[in-house]
Amino acid sequence: MTQSLTITLEGRTALVTGGGTGIGKACAGAMARLGAEVTIAGPDTAVLERAADELRSDGTVHVMRADVTEEDQVAAAVDAAAGGGRLDIALANAGTGFPGFLLHLSKEHWMVPLGVNLLGTAFTIKHAAKKMLSRGGSIITVSSGASSRLTKFMTTYSVSKAAVDELTRAAAQELGPFGIVSTASARVDRDPGSGRCGNRL
Repeated sequence: MTQSLTITLEGRTALVTGGGTGIGKACAGAMARLGAEVTIAGPDTAVLERAADELRSDGTVHVMRADVTEEDQVAAAVDAAAGGGRLDIALANAGTGFPGFLLHLSKEHWMVPLGVNLLGTAFTIKHAAKKMLSRGGSIITVSSGASSRLTKFMTTYSVSKAAVDELTRAAAQELGPFGIVSTASARVDRDPGSGRCGNRL
C-alpha cells in the first residue's frame, strides 16, 4: 500500500524577497497554504499590499517594504519576518536583468542586476542565517538555467546568476555545520501563464 507524503509548515516563519509578483508571490502562497506565517518583501509597498490581499486567502501573509540592495532594509525585513526572533525559511527570490549587447553595457547595466541578484541574495543569506544559528533553518536561493546556458544579449543576468550559484555553494559549506541545511540553489521552472511555482523548487 502506497503512503502519501503530507507536508506541513505549521508553526514556521518564512521570508520571501521579491514576494509581490511572479515566482516569489507563487511560492509565498504555497508556503502560506502549508501553514507558514509568511512575510513578503519588495521595493513597492502598493504591489506588496495587492499581493498580500490575494494571498491571505491561503494563510497568514505580512508585508515589509525592502530594497534588497540596501543591507539595512534586508536586515529589517528579516527581523520583521522573524517576529519573536525565530526565522525558519528564507527564500532569496528578488531578481532582475538588463538585456543588451556586451559592447554597449554601461556601469548601471552591470550594477543593477549584480546589486539585486547577487548582493541582495548575499544580504538575505547573511541576515537570515543569523536568525537560524541556534535552531537551524532553510535558505533557498533562486538561480536560473541562464547561469550555465548563456542567452545572447543577457550577459549581465547570466553572470549574476552564475555568481548566485557559487554564493549558494559557499553558504552551504559555511552554514551547514549550524544546521542550516537547505542552502542548495533552486532553479525554478514556471509556465509563464500558470503563475505556479515550479515543481523543482
